[in-house]
Amino acid sequence: DGGGETPLITDPADDKLLGWAPDGKRILFASDRSGTWDAWAIEVIDGKRQSEARLLKPNMGQADPMGFTRDGTFFYSVRMLGANIYAATIDPQTGKVVAPPEIVIQRFVGTNRLPRWSPDGERLAFVSSGRVRPEDWTLCIFSPATGQQREFRMDDKLRMFHYRLGWSLDGRSIFQSNIDSQGRHGVFKMDVETGEVKRLVSSDPKEIYGIPQWS
Repeated sequence: DGGGETPLITDPADDKLLGWAPDGKRILFASDRSGTWDAWAIEVIDGKRQSEARLLKPNMGQADPMGFTRDGTFFYSVRMLGANIYAATIDPQTGKVVAPPEIVIQRFVGTNRLPRWSPDGERLAFVSSGRVRPEDWTLCIFSPATGQQREFRMDDKLRMFHYRLGWSLDGRSIFQSNIDSQGRHGVFKMDVETGEVKRLVSSDPKEIYGIPQWS
C-alpha cells in the first residue's frame, strides 16, 4: 500500500520463505541457522514481527513449498541430493533391457552427473562435485576400456554446471553454457587434453544461454 517495507527476518543465515499460514498471523520459512535446513515460524500482525522465530521441524531438508490446506496443514516436496551415473545394456530391436543398470563411476559415488558420451563412444565426460566443497566442480573424462580417468578442476574457471555437456565433432573439446569466475554468462569450451577453457560466445548480462549444439 506504499507504506514501506518492514524486515521480518534479519538472521545472517540463509532463509527461504515457505508461505503464510491460512490464518494470516504466521509466516513459515526454512533456515539453515542451526546447521541443517529446518522449518521455523514467526508471528506477524499488521505487517510487523511479534515474536522470535520458533523451530517447528528440524532436518526438513531442501524443501520446496507446495502450499497450505485450509486447516493449516503444510505440504512440501524435498529435493534428494546426490546423483550417480548408470549404464544399462538394451536390445535396440526390441527395446528390452538385456543387462540391468549399473553404476559406471565408482569414485565419489553420489556426486556425479551430466554424463555425455564422446562421438566415437570411447570416452564418457561427466561432472563431479565430490571434492572438499560441493562448489568445487571437476570435469572428468573417463575411458571404460582402460578404466583411466582424467580430471580438470573447474572452481577457478567455470562456476555452474546445470546443462548437459556437449562434445565437438572431433572429440577434442567439450562445450557448455556456463558462468566464468567473474560471473559472466556465455558458452565455453574446454580442451580435453590441456584443460584450457575458452569463451566461444559472450551473452548479454540479462541473458542466460541454454544448451548449445554443433551443426
